[in-house]
Amino acid sequence: MPIDRGLFGWRLLLIDKNKQTVFDKIKNIEDLSKLNAGLGHDWPDVDIFRNNQLQVSTSSSYEGLFQMLARQHVDYFPRAVVEVWPEQAAHAHLNIAVDQQLVVHYPTAAYFFVHKHNHFLANTLTRCLTQAVDDGSFNQLFKQHFGEAIAKSNLGGRKIIHLQNPLLPASTPLNESKFWFSPEEDLE
Repeated sequence: MPIDRGLFGWRLLLIDKNKQTVFDKIKNIEDLSKLNAGLGHDWPDVDIFRNNQLQVSTSSSYEGLFQMLARQHVDYFPRAVVEVWPEQAAHAHLNIAVDQQLVVHYPTAAYFFVHKHNHFLANTLTRCLTQAVDDGSFNQLFKQHFGEAIAKSNLGGRKIIHLQNPLLPASTPLNESKFWFSPEEDLE
């Protein structure tokens, strides 16, 4: 069960604030493929973006990615909806803004891992997390922690560009909608 409900696969784009009109014209993945994303050289996102025929430039420095964007060496820097707002605020002096109309989405998941021989803990976590999803307490905690960033992101009002994720194992329960965040959810 993904403990982040796949939220880190919902990516808003940090851009040069003077380039919003360029991003307003993007309607699909083919349009986005004409632009260059900035990503960390060892991030799994690199493989995901490249597998979807998107241009990527990488940096070994997290802060270097903001500099690459500010110097227009890349066109955008995709960040999770829970990361993008504080990062934009911290780098506003670099003329960086959050694109107003796009969201890039690919399925991804964060999991708890336990020692392979600790079946008791694995079963207990699975049982308790599933119960929390079923009784609504998991989603309540999710909303408490991420609701403000999700609401600010206005995902339902954005054009969604879906990417395939070749890194997801076949065992990922993508067909279990109760485990995954969707912009159509009521987060009030």
